[in-house]
Amino acid sequence: MNKKNQFKLINQENNLTLRTIAQKDIEKIRVWKNAHRASFFYKEIINPEEQLKWFTEYQKRQNDFVFMISYMNNDIGCTAFRELDEAMDIYNVILGDKSFVGKGLMSIANSVMCSYMIDHFGKEITVKVLKTNPAIKWYLKNNFIEIDSMNDFVLFRLDYSHFKKIDYKFTAY
Repeated sequence: MNKKNQFKLINQENNLTLRTIAQKDIEKIRVWKNAHRASFFYKEIINPEEQLKWFTEYQKRQNDFVFMISYMNNDIGCTAFRELDEAMDIYNVILGDKSFVGKGLMSIANSVMCSYMIDHFGKEITVKVLKTNPAIKWYLKNNFIEIDSMNDFVLFRLDYSHFKKIDYKFTAY
């Protein structure tokens, strides 16, 4: 198996770093995902063995990146994107540390990640959100527009006409 590319996207202005995850991060992400499972398509409790299996498979997917979001060197959440045939798909957006609710850091992290995708992939950026997920308002606030609605989810696309790219520094490690 080839080693997955590891990198950081650093927004120095806001002391925010998005770093591709390593195995040391998977337990924290598992706990966050379980705590927020009502907002995700997969609703079952994830045990440590299942999380490790997921991580092993994730490592094999070259254009699938999960990031730990750190503010002033403290892990506060995670986010991810993967390349699909027709678009870039955002998923696993979780603010894990509730002391940062309302601070705008997840919006900044999203802007950094979307800026990176625009710079490197040149595809439409989309996200599927369950209709019961309160984050629907957050996506609308963060320049996503609804393009389709299914039985249980809404498909959003980043509205490039209103999105402003944000500065970031790319660092491989």
